[in-house]
Amino acid sequence: ALSGGPGALGLEATLGALNDSRVAQLLLNESGEWDGGRTEDGRLYARGDVPQGEPGERVVPDPTMGERMIERALDIDAEVIVLDEEAAQDLADSGGVAAILRW
Repeated sequence: ALSGGPGALGLEATLGALNDSRVAQLLLNESGEWDGGRTEDGRLYARGDVPQGEPGERVVPDPTMGERMIERALDIDAEVIVLDEEAAQDLADSGGVAAILRW
């Protein structure tokens, strides 16, 4: 993701890729905490990111967004890679989350 290849960097971009089933590898900082929510159909969104065509009240806050991302990644047969603090330093400016995409 950092090299400009097929990747997503940051929570909003990574959740969008997870929603579109494009993630091959999900990269998460082991001590990361993410704030977001989900819709009734299970799509994930960063806090304040209201999906187009959806009223904001339809996005239910989810305090376990890290777990939701892992579940979604496993549902789409993506690999989940949890990075220790040292390995995750390159992701610090992006909220400790990124993905390598299938396409």
